Amino acid sequence: MKSAPLPQWMRLGVLVLAVFLTAGACSSQGDLVATVNGESIYMADVEGPEDLVGGDVVDEQGEIIDRFEFLNRLHSLVITEVVVTKADEEFGIHPDREPLKTTLEETYETVKSDLIELHGDYETALQQEGMTDHLVRVFIMTQETINLVYEELAAREGELTAQEVEEVFESKREDLTEVCATHVLVDTREEAEAVLERALAGEEIGALAAELSVEPDASETMGELDCQAASAYVTEFAEAVITAEVGVPYGPVESIFGFHVLVVTERADPVLADHEDDIRSEYNEEQRSILIGEWFLRAATESDVQVEPQYGRWTTEPRPQVLLPS
Repeated sequence: MKSAPLPQWMRLGVLVLAVFLTAGACSSQGDLVATVNGESIYMADVEGPEDLVGGDVVDEQGEIIDRFEFLNRLHSLVITEVVVTKADEEFGIHPDREPLKTTLEETYETVKSDLIELHGDYETALQQEGMTDHLVRVFIMTQETINLVYEELAAREGELTAQEVEEVFESKREDLTEVCATHVLVDTREEAEAVLERALAGEEIGALAAELSVEPDASETMGELDCQAASAYVTEFAEAVITAEVGVPYGPVESIFGFHVLVVTERADPVLADHEDDIRSEYNEEQRSILIGEWFLRAATESDVQVEPQYGRWTTEPRPQVLLPS
């Protein structure tokens, strides 16, 4: 099973955010700070390696020095533990089991190679990025767990049907239709009907625009509009340039600007087959965000999260988060 790629920012080596995702295999030292679905988070997990944090978040006595930095890390640890434990509970997705076990090693080797390419060698890369090998692995574990959760959720939803693809295609027709047009803009319907009559009788639409259009600079532009997607125009005009027969005067078309008589000089009508893959890909990206968001909110709400009162408090309203102590 092929996993979704890691975000481009991670593949470029900007891995510092992973310092917030150190749940799971950290050293269990110091006071208990929180538990998530039976998994413990200790003070040492939140504090993190000293060479990464740019200064301690707690002192030697365990007193919190940087309250907001501490809260940020605790929040991220809790969120990560929710993802990992609920993925295991609901789908049997676990770092020690296939297919995730193999995927993690493959992705790790890819990320490691990218970092070496950027910095020359792996140890230098870790130092430059303010990372440890453990944090790289933990970030990958979290990301790939989410990827597999999405695959499970997407399988339940199914793909777009052919009819649904066609419906999406039609809804995007204005965006997908490239059109060039020339028009005459006048103030009243009667004036537009007179312009249309003259155009249908054989007068050039550009000459009519130069003579009659109230559009600024029409005498210079001859009513010619930029070639662009139909959706770039106001709705009524967009519908008209899609409907009108190429080369045939069309109107009157009323818009907020007045009344138009137009001639479509060129139009590239979209073909469904050319856009089906893009429609499905865009749908999948939208679904990923929706499905993962809904799953995570439910997982967080159902999770048993206990934060020691002196360190913070957990809430799912209005969104899952760890707040400052009451």
